[in-house]
Amino acid sequence: MKKRDILHVCCVTASPFTTGLGYEHPLENGFAFLDPYGIPYLPGSGVKGSVRRAAEELALFESDSHGWAIPTVWWLFGFDENSAYFAKRKEREAGTIGEERQRWQEAYRTRLTSLSDQDALLFKEFCAMLTALKLPREKIERALTQNSERSVIRQLHVKGALHFFDVVPYCADGLKVDIMNPHYGHYYQKNQVPGDWGDPVPIFFLTLPAGTTFNFFVGFQPPTTWPQAIRSHFLEKVDGEPRWKRLVVEALTFAWEWQGFGAKTSIGYGRFLLADGKKEAQPGPFANGDRYNQEQQGVVNSKLAPVAARLARGGPFSRQDVESVANEISKNYRAEEAAALAKQLWELVKDSEFFARLLKANPIFKDLLRKGGISV
Repeated sequence: MKKRDILHVCCVTASPFTTGLGYEHPLENGFAFLDPYGIPYLPGSGVKGSVRRAAEELALFESDSHGWAIPTVWWLFGFDENSAYFAKRKEREAGTIGEERQRWQEAYRTRLTSLSDQDALLFKEFCAMLTALKLPREKIERALTQNSERSVIRQLHVKGALHFFDVVPYCADGLKVDIMNPHYGHYYQKNQVPGDWGDPVPIFFLTLPAGTTFNFFVGFQPPTTWPQAIRSHFLEKVDGEPRWKRLVVEALTFAWEWQGFGAKTSIGYGRFLLADGKKEAQPGPFANGDRYNQEQQGVVNSKLAPVAARLARGGPFSRQDVESVANEISKNYRAEEAAALAKQLWELVKDSEFFARLLKANPIFKDLLRKGGISV
């Protein structure tokens, strides 16, 4: 693999990072150390999985897909029959999980039947390449377009062009110790009545602090079976860079901001920012360096002061961040500053269709937005 076929992106953590908590360890919670060197690392396989998911979300749910479409995902990452939009609903599956699975499948059918001319050509070329598996092209196209004939989909195995290397962080401050503090062990483990009289036992685990530097390396090495037209398409220069590099940077950025890497991402761990500052989250209107002036915003001694502090730090936001902030604002809807804080949260996350839908589903929050002069 030549140097020109390598993408290098340097970033820093915007929140603590941890990974490998499920590994066996004498102190209950493990951590991913690179054997035999004993240094923290993020496995390349985990990076690839997260970036693929980000690319799929861009392709299916975002109004601005930044060039991503499902055929592009297949060419660069390979075909995966276990993708969310192929999986069928299982028996005794929780309703929420089934609804989410259906949402993916509906988005897949909608987007695949409305591809741009360029993406439609990528789809047809992909199906044509699969005829080497001795399956009729029409049958392959029908199975993929209609998301039917699982026996056909299970036979489709295609290697992608991207190679994700292990990521080794650089941290001058070393590892830190964080805790989980479950308060209801007597309820979960002993089947007792839940209450605040429990005796919480802190669970310690290792993290890398915010500000740790990570260097991501991604290689581009298409299989020899690729048609020359497809190879040229991904090598074509876009804004001075090969198309594949632009696509990967967009997917990486989306993953850093909205998904995170490593463990405990649902509560805000594993968020990143580009080290050059081009994709830094913008501070909210309450921000003033690392502090914000609560007096000027009228939130002194208010129940919403913690919400104002969280919004002042700006993004990136996890789903739990958005839900907890929106719920707290809605719960205190009578507060004088509630409408202004609702408007601020909306401005920070409205570019994500997922978060926009999440907020629109909250009728109290929508009413606060209207009071703030925003119609959604």
